[in-house]
Amino acid sequence: HLSVGLPPTGFGQLCSFYRCIMCNVNKNNESMNLDEYLLCRCYNLLMDKEIYRHRDYVQSELNRIKHIANNDARLASYRELANYHALQTWNFQHERQIHLYVTIIFGVIMLAAWAVLFGWLVAVSGAYNIVTWLLIALVTILTILEGCYLGYYYRMENRTQILYPLDRKIYDAIQAMLK
Repeated sequence: HLSVGLPPTGFGQLCSFYRCIMCNVNKNNESMNLDEYLLCRCYNLLMDKEIYRHRDYVQSELNRIKHIANNDARLASYRELANYHALQTWNFQHERQIHLYVTIIFGVIMLAAWAVLFGWLVAVSGAYNIVTWLLIALVTILTILEGCYLGYYYRMENRTQILYPLDRKIYDAIQAMLK
């Protein structure tokens, strides 16, 4: 197990934000090890807040590690933090990629629904019957849903970008230790 300190969130609090298979395993609000924490990082609608929480955590760890007196321990801590940050960044990038796929799929479905609606209106010469109203409702729901997906994906894309400067800070700290 890595000894990287976890963000100050108890297991029960973490699972209140996440849909996670681990919730059924550990309900006692016990502290978790890194493996449990990473397994519990599942899809949520607050991922942008999780990215900010991770950024703040890494910055606080960088400040904490800077004050470790033993050079070997400091270097080991920087390397552990680099591994942890790389894994978390990969998780956020994976989440972003999944949402890109979902956004594209719902976009295609929405465009197909619009095409069906317009085709139906042409076929019935613009008459508004129950099928027309159902198609309008479907197209409206899909359009609103796609708008929400686009907004969420936009936030995910921009939030993930704030993690990349942390890579450089960690790399620079390790390089300074090796000189």
